[in-house]
Amino acid sequence: MIAHTHSLHHLKEREKELSGLYRVDKILRNQSFTLERMCYEVVCALPDAFQYPGLCEVQIIWDERSFSSHNYSDTGNGLEKPVLVDGEVRGSLRVVYRAKKSERAFLPQEEKLLSTLALWLGDVIFKKELRQWFENQEEGIGVSEKESEEWEWREKAARKMAEGLPLANLKVTGLYLIGSVRERTAGPESDIDLVVHVNSQTSIASINAYFFGWEHALLAFPPNGITLKRLIDVHVLTDNDLEKNLSFASMISGVNPQSTRLA
Repeated sequence: MIAHTHSLHHLKEREKELSGLYRVDKILRNQSFTLERMCYEVVCALPDAFQYPGLCEVQIIWDERSFSSHNYSDTGNGLEKPVLVDGEVRGSLRVVYRAKKSERAFLPQEEKLLSTLALWLGDVIFKKELRQWFENQEEGIGVSEKESEEWEWREKAARKMAEGLPLANLKVTGLYLIGSVRERTAGPESDIDLVVHVNSQTSIASINAYFFGWEHALLAFPPNGITLKRLIDVHVLTDNDLEKNLSFASMISGVNPQSTRLA
């Protein structure tokens, strides 16, 4: 009987966590919400996903702005996870109990839940900010200009990617723009072709992950409204590739390189 009661309690807790995930996921997917409204809705919905919702309070800090549930205070009995936006810590997601740590403890599953939600939150903030950035870039551009200058927003996106690329951490020696975007002949379905020169093969996976995140965000909010399956084509070259003049090496070196250095 004790084992049965324990299993039933465990199942109920997992049901609450899943229900909480679905509620927060629905909030984060609501395109009509501003970032401020989204944060407010999350802090109101999240306590129900935890073991003691009546004692649970939530706080989101984002760019020094704070969004908290009604009775939030730092009791010392809490969990906190960083909110990363494009690889940069921009805030935190914190859950506390209005009780001493000895009275109410968090479950390991609840810590994993909070980590997942912090990742989701950072991803959504990145996408919304990216969409706003593109909207600002397009202000004052007429329809005919947008249709004829597909290369322009792609080039701006490439430069934005270059700005955020952690060169030292990823062992990147240079980032170059090649192809139709550089030549200003890109069409509605053209890729952004990039060449990344690295001095260590160990960082290639991280570099690919960085640009995959950007591609995922750009495809979610295509400025031209066209649904694409791919947008960024990254070619990674090592020092050995350059020495042997392999692959795209000739495009970034030599007397007349067919590339524009971005970083």
